[in-house]
Amino acid sequence: MHFQLTKKGFFLITLTALFFFLIAPLSAQSEGSGSGQGNAPSFEDSELQKFAQVMEEIQSVQTESNQKIESAFSDSSLSKQRFNTLYQARKSGNQQKAEDETSSETKEFNKLAKQIQTIQQSSQKQMVETVRNNDMTVQKFNQIVKAMRSNPELGQRVQEMM
Repeated sequence: MHFQLTKKGFFLITLTALFFFLIAPLSAQSEGSGSGQGNAPSFEDSELQKFAQVMEEIQSVQTESNQKIESAFSDSSLSKQRFNTLYQARKSGNQQKAEDETSSETKEFNKLAKQIQTIQQSSQKQMVETVRNNDMTVQKFNQIVKAMRSNPELGQRVQEMM
């Protein structure tokens, strides 16, 4: 599956990736320090401008990560489709492997899964460093991402700043 992405499409994919790689793991850390936010937070233009700059840098990290994953698939004997089939079998049926999976596929799947996990962990670390290196807290970054997911107008404002 090969996608031709526009800047807008890439922006949305990056937000989705951020949710799974940056926000979700870190939200557990900040759950206990809730601030009783009843209303949607508002952000200064300067905060959104900084956020837009960070997003552009994070998109570069995400692009590099995606290229590394593509390369891992290119070097593998498993296609993406077969990898996903084997992954789904493990995920949905609590199975150790798919019914028709060969031992060489199991070996290649495990190798590829470990490579992808390493790439994703490195990417997540780079994203956190990127946020912090731009004088923004991960918590503030996450607040803006969450607000953008529920407020399309805010997302549009940020995208226009990029």
